[in-house]
Amino acid sequence: MNLSKVNWPKIVLFGDSLTQRSFDPNDGLWGALLANRLQRICDVINRGFSGYTSRQCKIVLPHLYSDKNISEIKAFVIFLGANDSCKEGSAQHVPLFEYGKNLTGIIKYLESVGLCKTNILLMTPPPYCHQKFSTYCSENGRPKPAKDNETVAEYVNECNKIGEECQVEVVDLYHAMVKEENWQNFLIDGLHLSRTGSNFVYNFLWPSIEKRVDVSKMILPLWNEPVWK
Repeated sequence: MNLSKVNWPKIVLFGDSLTQRSFDPNDGLWGALLANRLQRICDVINRGFSGYTSRQCKIVLPHLYSDKNISEIKAFVIFLGANDSCKEGSAQHVPLFEYGKNLTGIIKYLESVGLCKTNILLMTPPPYCHQKFSTYCSENGRPKPAKDNETVAEYVNECNKIGEECQVEVVDLYHAMVKEENWQNFLIDGLHLSRTGSNFVYNFLWPSIEKRVDVSKMILPLWNEPVWK
């Protein structure tokens, strides 16, 4: 058995704080749930950047991935829009048109360095609870948030539109969540995911991951298989 030729598939989670916190053992653990499900099958790589928008992520992407390290990626999950959708005048606001343009640019760049578009997933931002986030900001001495759920929905629609135009699968987290009773409980502070919300994200995303990764067999033989004898 030639161990030097073992190829380890990868899944990349690329986004803002909703992604950065996806290995948080307390709440936003949807990435950790993926990693646990895919032990010895596929590496799950967290490339989340708290506070980043699609504008910033488009800039940093070429510094993270190129044709040198793209070949083993089976799913590249782009999870952006929660910050872009802040209201005009906010430091994080990215106009709707530019948001769509940035998503397209990210997809086109990944294709240009060799990632097949069937391995690219767009995931919409989740819904936003203004009352809950306003209370959180007030209790923690933060400025009043310049956000509303209606604006978030516009960015969700743009994400879906870009997915259709670029022929990339969209995981529409927003519309799946708002169908649920008391969906506000999916958010720990009105913006970020609670443990319940993370479980929802993991379960909703999993079918799209499973289509792209062979989960039938672990990498390398089990300890008691005949190959070791």
